[in-house]
Amino acid sequence: MKIALFHNPVAGGAVLKSSKLVRQFENAGYEVLYVSIKGKEWEGAFREPIDRAVVAGGDGTVSRLAPWLAWTTSSNFTAVRLLVKSSFSPR
Repeated sequence: MKIALFHNPVAGGAVLKSSKLVRQFENAGYEVLYVSIKGKEWEGAFREPIDRAVVAGGDGTVSRLAPWLAWTTSSNFTAVRLLVKSSFSPR
């Protein structure tokens, strides 16, 4: 199964290194297309055939990718949100 791993490398104080994150998914048996959302070419990743999208970052990363994920979503594509660190604070 091929995943696109959209990652904000500075989210959460940059505690989650891209190489470690990719390795964890590869060790779990996934083929990984790593995409830093800090570059300008991240939109091009949606032209690649992928089975799943994993978003590693905070609220800004998720909101940046949400329109693209909604447009791409089909019956054979699943979007997954993974928060590294959230600024959300329950009251």
